[in-house]
Amino acid sequence: MHRTGRNAWIVFLAAIIVGHLLILRIAFPGLFTFDMAKGLYSEAYRLEGGRVHPKAISIYEQIIGKYPDSIYAVFSQLGIANCYRAMGDKNSAIEKYDYFVGKYKNIPGMLKYVKRALIGKAELYGDDGDFDKAKEVYDRLVKEYDIKADPEYFLTVQQALDKISKLSASQQVIVSSAKLNSLQLTKLIYPKSLGIGQEGEILIELSNNSDSIMYDVNIRIELTYWKGLDVKTIVPNPASVSEFWGMRVWSFEKIPGKKSLSVKSKVTGAQVGDFAGKLTLEANMEPVELNAVLRTSIKAKQVEK
Repeated sequence: MHRTGRNAWIVFLAAIIVGHLLILRIAFPGLFTFDMAKGLYSEAYRLEGGRVHPKAISIYEQIIGKYPDSIYAVFSQLGIANCYRAMGDKNSAIEKYDYFVGKYKNIPGMLKYVKRALIGKAELYGDDGDFDKAKEVYDRLVKEYDIKADPEYFLTVQQALDKISKLSASQQVIVSSAKLNSLQLTKLIYPKSLGIGQEGEILIELSNNSDSIMYDVNIRIELTYWKGLDVKTIVPNPASVSEFWGMRVWSFEKIPGKKSLSVKSKVTGAQVGDFAGKLTLEANMEPVELNAVLRTSIKAKQVEK
């Protein structure tokens, strides 16, 4: 009898728990889809970070279709736009960013994500060299979304506007940049082909032939090149490494007159394909066109050097 009574008590408690779960399921359906949506989103985000963009887009779309009320469906819409941007599909990316802003701009709690979408769109225009349109989007953020009161995004927007202002002011300088002939590219060596995981070296040698001018130099290589290669080391260490307007920038300070700067970077093949990127310099804030392009083919297997 004692065992029967205990079993009955267990059944009674189980019934109460199941009843409460059913009530919660009806009242808060999102509670029961959250974890599954999160797991799928984590997988899609990982694929996006690994540059497997078509697969990432497919999973993001799956999340939107299956879990439309989840916050991860919101994140997935931004993820799709970002994937198209990374794939170089400018029109699709802008379409997705615009759709996102139109859908969520008047929904409470979504404002921060709308700002992210607009910043993504502005950065896309900047990557494409369309600084006028980039500035239009940043100005919209300042005027319509009071970005100055938002510490999370204000610095990003302000730095971008400052960069656009400098680039716009220097566009006339590009034609006359040949006058900076005291700073010259004297050597450029890079691997023509590598296998996945195989190590190669990039060598960029600059010479300052001036007697008195000291140069702060930014070495800029388009991000399209770095999609296929991973950087292991840079010697000497740059003062900073940044990515802006579709370029990866290595910054070096104060190259004195009659001195050279030899930059060596160990790289490895990361993704199969043919990758190319334009190399340019910025010397004391003035652009220097070099007419130089790095081109490396990454193979599935290691290649003979």
